Amino acid sequence: MERSYQFIFALMVLMFASIVVLELENVTDLGVYLTVFAFEYIVLDEMFKVRKIAFDFLKLALFVIFVYIVAIRIINILV
Repeated sequence: MERSYQFIFALMVLMFASIVVLELENVTDLGVYLTVFAFEYIVLDEMFKVRKIAFDFLKLALFVIFVYIVAIRIINILV
């Protein structure tokens, strides 16, 4: 199986498992879901090192969203 297919399959399994676990825990905050999905994507992308033709804008966007959510949480705690 090609590495890109392995990456997609692993991402699908992890995202499905994380959705099930978060739903069982009754998590309703969208920030938690986005953070978990961003973490899963970035870690799997680094593990599989799938060859890309262009710059990975999805990874950059997910990382920016993750940093934004964390910054908002820290500001809420400090204020």
